[in-house]
Amino acid sequence: MKYIIFIIINLIITISYSQNISGVVLDSNHIGIENASVYVWSSVQKDHLIHYMYTNPEGKFSIEFEGKKEVYIEIKCINYDIFYKNIDLKNNNIEIILNKKETILEEVIINNQKAVSVKNDSTFYNPEKFLNGTERKVEDLLKKLPGITVNDNTGQIKFKGKDIETVKLENDDLFGSNYMLGTKHISVDMIEQVQAIENYSSNNLLKNIENSDKIVLNLKLKKNKTDFSGNINAENGYGKSILTSNEITVLGINKKISSYLLRSYN
Repeated sequence: MKYIIFIIINLIITISYSQNISGVVLDSNHIGIENASVYVWSSVQKDHLIHYMYTNPEGKFSIEFEGKKEVYIEIKCINYDIFYKNIDLKNNNIEIILNKKETILEEVIINNQKAVSVKNDSTFYNPEKFLNGTERKVEDLLKKLPGITVNDNTGQIKFKGKDIETVKLENDDLFGSNYMLGTKHISVDMIEQVQAIENYSSNNLLKNIENSDKIVLNLKLKKNKTDFSGNINAENGYGKSILTSNEITVLGINKKISSYLLRSYN
């Protein structure tokens, strides 16, 4: 009897935290729209992206996630108006009609950059799709990227629940396992793209042969951008002019030259 009660309680907990949104995206002729971008946001301000995906050839999508009784769903597709509406998860099977966008050809600017794309073992993130102006350092950006988690206390990073090996700059390993020096100090304005690379091998000749479970992040930098930053014992603050401390960190970042200096004083 106790065993049955335990199963029922676990089933209730699972149901209460596991949510699913299924639906179909159609045009005005009720024909499914393929490859429409589907975003699920936690609030109307779009401060946290819960999940994303693309519709299948029939225009259908199905997204599963935890928590939340109400979410905001956004649908984007080239040549169609953007759909954005709050969704009550009690009615989670929805039909969405996108209207054709009427534009004057001379005024059309097409931006087909995706927020997230996947190629082989690499996942590519476009920072501009996730920033809202409140972020200062790379760590602030990483906390907003789906699939990536950052420990608030240690700064340790996981991708898909697995610890990463390091964070590289333009494929250069400057920090090793002490990558928090970079993520906590590099300005987010420097970053053009974040790459998460699974099955990583430092040997290019073995990367398609070696069975590796290593994961690294690689930061692509913007051209003609330079950033100098420093801090005193990390938790005490940031500053360009640092005179006294037990530990001083100075970090200089440029597309062509990346370096950091760590010094300790008594």
